[in-house]
Amino acid sequence: MKKKRKWLVPLTLILVLGVTFALLYFEGGFFHPMGERKHDGNGNVVSYWHLDWKGTLTISGVRNVSSYFASLAGYRHGAGAPDPVDGIEFEKCVRRLIIGEGVESIGEFAFINCRRLREVTLPESLRSVGEYAFKGTSLRTLHIGAGVKELGARAFPSCCTDLVLDENNPYFRLEDGLLMNKEKTEIMMYFETDGRAAFTVPAGVTRLAPNSFANLKKLKDLTVPEGVTEIGDHAFAYCDILETVTLPDSVLKLGEGAFDSCPKLRNVTLPQGLKTFPAYIFTNCEGLKTVEIPSSVTEIGYNAFFASGITEITVPEGVTAIGENAFYSCKALTYATLPGTISGTLTNVFDSCDNLTDVYFGGSPEAWQALQANLQSKTKVHFK
Repeated sequence: MKKKRKWLVPLTLILVLGVTFALLYFEGGFFHPMGERKHDGNGNVVSYWHLDWKGTLTISGVRNVSSYFASLAGYRHGAGAPDPVDGIEFEKCVRRLIIGEGVESIGEFAFINCRRLREVTLPESLRSVGEYAFKGTSLRTLHIGAGVKELGARAFPSCCTDLVLDENNPYFRLEDGLLMNKEKTEIMMYFETDGRAAFTVPAGVTRLAPNSFANLKKLKDLTVPEGVTEIGDHAFAYCDILETVTLPDSVLKLGEGAFDSCPKLRNVTLPQGLKTFPAYIFTNCEGLKTVEIPSSVTEIGYNAFFASGITEITVPEGVTAIGENAFYSCKALTYATLPGTISGTLTNVFDSCDNLTDVYFGGSPEAWQALQANLQSKTKVHFK
């Protein structure tokens, strides 16, 4: 009996080590260390990057971290392969990032899709971070230094929950999960620090930067108050469960793709006074059944409702142009009302709208012919 027990401990240890090895290997956490060094004329190392077996990536000796750094590093090390390093994608290996002093900028998309990256140490020398530099990462802890003065659109992911902004930073302010300019008139980024489902933009804010509320996982209801005049491109795009958004009439400029790919979006109050209905505004919004286009609109952008869930649409009088593919692949769309003020052509506007049965046009049959709308044979056009 005692002899059997002697084998029990080493056998258990072997099993544990084997399982651990397998998990690390297949999850991209076990591989040979790798890196690149650059030398001066005397053979001294002046810059390098190094990724150790634990997944810690260290970069030093350079002023600028290049755009798409992680993707390019994997490509070079893989000797021409698209991304693989020892059979594992480079981006899957990075878990921690240390950027040394002297680095002043991080390029756009530098660490895109480093999905296991959770911790980053940024130097005091850092001045700028490019757009989407850390898109697709799992950053939780972030310290923004006093010298950072330029941040590209959604430079950091919304999943950061432990945020610190150096109190001596003269350019930005961090309050209530909002990274804003010092004057608190522009929201640069919103972070889901407390998991709240509803949020109201603070009074005094006049501008929402591009992608400022994009890629959120927990927000369901958002209210933008009177006083906000500009909303940047893709400001609310790719929000998984966003259902209701209220925009004030003070908004004069609404960026392209503002609600792009918000699958649960159902209720949107748009500003009266809006002149241009942006391109891609409701692309892939499958949950959106109907929306009221403000009477002030004179132009509807291309792909505005591409593959959305709308069942009916009324384009107001005064609209003179509808962009290409504006209602493309709206499978639930059954009827549309169009004004006689439209000019140009409607080619491809209603392509792949398989259930569109009726179009009500405010102009003459001759005017309709001139628009060259390619409708399916079952779609009937009615004239006033």
